[in-house]
Amino acid sequence: MNNNITLLKNRFLKACGPLVLAALPMVAQADEPQQSLSLLNLHTKESLNVTYKRNGQYVPEALARISHLLRDHRKNEETAISPQTLDRLHAIGEVVRIKYPHIPIKFEIISGYRTPGTNQALKSNGGSQATKSRHMIGDAIDMRVPGVSTKALRDIAWCTGSGGTGYYAHDGFVHIDSGNKRFWPEGWNPHDIRCH
Repeated sequence: MNNNITLLKNRFLKACGPLVLAALPMVAQADEPQQSLSLLNLHTKESLNVTYKRNGQYVPEALARISHLLRDHRKNEETAISPQTLDRLHAIGEVVRIKYPHIPIKFEIISGYRTPGTNQALKSNGGSQATKSRHMIGDAIDMRVPGVSTKALRDIAWCTGSGGTGYYAHDGFVHIDSGNKRFWPEGWNPHDIRCH
């Protein structure tokens, strides 16, 4: 895609306002030869800039590097992170890129994979971890983007994916997964979000 087409695409998407939230994942996946992510694990301070998908095909080596970065740092154990959840993360990043062109898109990761033992320990210490948390199967990511409010990131996450969206306003992060479309906790209503 040449620079003129990219410029026209960006101008069109900006002009569409809320429509961007609903349409961009399809636009991104339709015309991008590759999909990349920039990640920072806040616990280990490890960072990664990686192209994980090329021409519609996942790159095994890149998926392995992402899975290692998103490992359970408490147990130093890892599992394969769901590519569909990574696609959700990428789609969120593309909307952030359009809505906040001055902000570099680096996802700060609070939690990726959690072993059942870690999940139970956190829950026993008063945490809000679900008994059947999707973190335990490598299908969930808790994240934030510096420069983007948690509320704005929540709205983008809800509008760009079909999975779960958790809003942790007090802790300053958003949960995403690629399970059924659902939201939590109570106190916000996704029907108030203008996705289109």
